[in-house]
Amino acid sequence: MKRFTAAAFALLLLTAAFAQEKTDIFTVALEASSYLYKEPGDHPVKMPGRMYGASAEYMHGGMGKHGRSFIALDLLYMQGSVDYDGWYRDLNTGTYTKADASGIDNYYLESRFKFGGAFNPSDNLKLSPYTGLGGRYLVNSLGAKPGGYDRTSLYVYIPLGLKTDLMLPHGWGLGFYAEYDWLLMGKQRSKMSDVNPLWNNLTNDQSKGYGIKLSVRAKKDLKKMGIFAEPFFRYWNIQESDESVLITPGYTPDRRIMVEPKNETHEWGLRAGIYF
Repeated sequence: MKRFTAAAFALLLLTAAFAQEKTDIFTVALEASSYLYKEPGDHPVKMPGRMYGASAEYMHGGMGKHGRSFIALDLLYMQGSVDYDGWYRDLNTGTYTKADASGIDNYYLESRFKFGGAFNPSDNLKLSPYTGLGGRYLVNSLGAKPGGYDRTSLYVYIPLGLKTDLMLPHGWGLGFYAEYDWLLMGKQRSKMSDVNPLWNNLTNDQSKGYGIKLSVRAKKDLKKMGIFAEPFFRYWNIQESDESVLITPGYTPDRRIMVEPKNETHEWGLRAGIYF
């Protein structure tokens, strides 16, 4: 039923997206954030750090004074370093040892195709619901540290969002953004051969989870362009992998079972840029 409702909502917005006059707008921005990945449980893991990057968006339609539909494509790249505060599991004995490392390279790339409609409840207020399809690819280079291994994550999701634009005097404006990301597919790849060349690399499927994006934008229209600043919060909650996989060769089965645990990612930051 949930999938049917989402599909019906998407079809309604897509039908409206090509029915009216269009305009074009480009947005580019620089971003900086505080980043935290964590795994709860008996042996919790925390990976805090700083991230920096850039984003760009092309939008066709939805920018005029009156209500209209729009389509958009956006791209985000963030990179930085994180520290590891967690545990190391010895597959020979099955015991856990406290472990830490610093300066681990971390980056992710995210892109979404969106479409929706823009409506004006009043002369100075615009509401823009949207949906679409998004993807997120993250690389954590823990394999550069002793006993660690590189990890990659791939998420495919449906964004369901609402953008609110409040137009103020003298070209000023405020924008409020809220988005729920419904995870369709997640894959976690662990390069276990970084720890032992004889071990196989693993892939865990994670099909349950969600994301949330919230932000507030202050903007100023100039003659041929505009400027803006936007504090944001991004969050992912991913459940434990659907099934376990085995490391081969060697060791008893109970010591080489690998399950990707439940995890959360928190990111607070600021983006600032221009639109034209």
